[in-house]
Amino acid sequence: MQLDVIKPPPVPAPKLDVKPANLDFGQLPLSSQAQQTVSISNLGTRDLNWTANPGSVGWLQLDIASGTIQAGGRPQSINVTADTTNLTAGTYSATLQINSNGGKQAIKVSLVVTSPLPPPASPAQLQVSPSSLSYSFTDVAASDSRTVTIANPGESPLNWTAALNSTSSNDVTIALSTTSGSLAGAAHTTLNVTVKTPGVPRTETITSNLVINAADPASGNPVANSPQTVTITITITAPPPPPKGTASLGTCSYKAGTGWSCPLTLNADVNNQTAWSWSASGSGVNGISINPSNGSLSAGQSTTAAVSIPDTVCPASATITVSGLSADITLPWSCSAPAWSINQTNLVSCTSSYPCVITLTEDANAQGQLSWTVIGSTSTSPGSVPVQFTFNPANSVLSPGQSVKVTITQTDSNVPCGQTATITFSGGANDIVVNWLSSGCLQ
Repeated sequence: MQLDVIKPPPVPAPKLDVKPANLDFGQLPLSSQAQQTVSISNLGTRDLNWTANPGSVGWLQLDIASGTIQAGGRPQSINVTADTTNLTAGTYSATLQINSNGGKQAIKVSLVVTSPLPPPASPAQLQVSPSSLSYSFTDVAASDSRTVTIANPGESPLNWTAALNSTSSNDVTIALSTTSGSLAGAAHTTLNVTVKTPGVPRTETITSNLVINAADPASGNPVANSPQTVTITITITAPPPPPKGTASLGTCSYKAGTGWSCPLTLNADVNNQTAWSWSASGSGVNGISINPSNGSLSAGQSTTAAVSIPDTVCPASATITVSGLSADITLPWSCSAPAWSINQTNLVSCTSSYPCVITLTEDANAQGQLSWTVIGSTSTSPGSVPVQFTFNPANSVLSPGQSVKVTITQTDSNVPCGQTATITFSGGANDIVVNWLSSGCLQ
């Protein structure tokens, strides 16, 4: 008898198959994403239930984390995304664990995060401002400076040079504070341009150009916007001629104790191109005042100032000086010695017992004060004895209309018979001479 052993049919079972076995995302820059696919298949004869778990890794994301594949069914895919948004540069690794009722498999995941390369530096550029410079001078020796700004708005460095074209003038000079330099990216510098004029009288416009070149330090090639030209314009204008004018001192009025008041009249020439800025002052007599003492007159204008001269002893002189023209105007003022009088011109004896008294009076219509003095003659006739006199007062100052009494005493009574002498009063418009005669005779 033959016994045949028949094996039971295999029990249906699922079988997990995962591809690939490893995920290498390679190098990814910061703030970027990359995606790879994991394929899950069921090679068994029963439905396969599977799950996928990346663990606690925050930078690894799955679009699906579980599924079921029937026996003989189509494979299923997991899209695995690596996100570097919240990472820093470095090397990262993780494990994607696939579990199922048909087996399990661990997929190694690797990633290198790189810092992004900085963008290349923008090329250098030449920027110059302003594009023109203007200078204005009158025909006097002068100097003036202007500033030019040289900038590099790019990120790469540059080297620059500056040069002037020749001017159309032989005596006007243009100087640069420097003629070359270097600029880093986003840097700037300034260049002073100084113009000097010699003061030669003329009216002229002079032009020149300032040319600025810039090159790449490495290659020597011109940078963007090079060269730049700055136009220089120099205007020389001859000043107008100095103003002309006249000044005159009018008739002065006099008040005793106060002095003289005189009108000062100034006239600006009608053809003047500039105003006459005038001033006036007085000298020769202390205390002269002028009101107003200065001012400004346009062409054709006139004005009058009041000149006050304090009361003073005459004769006297003063000068009123008016300035502001090419040459000062000097105006003379003077007063003459005042007229005066005496009440008698003949005296007899004048002894100490019977002195003589005379009266001196300044004319009431005179101007100014009168300072007088008196002397007696030492000459005698016919004898040889000198005659001596005393005077009280011997001098004083008179105002117009004022009088003074002078006591005259002959101090030596022993004089020859018929002796004569003269007494002279000085200080007025003319000297006053008084004749004296002795009344006694020497026995």
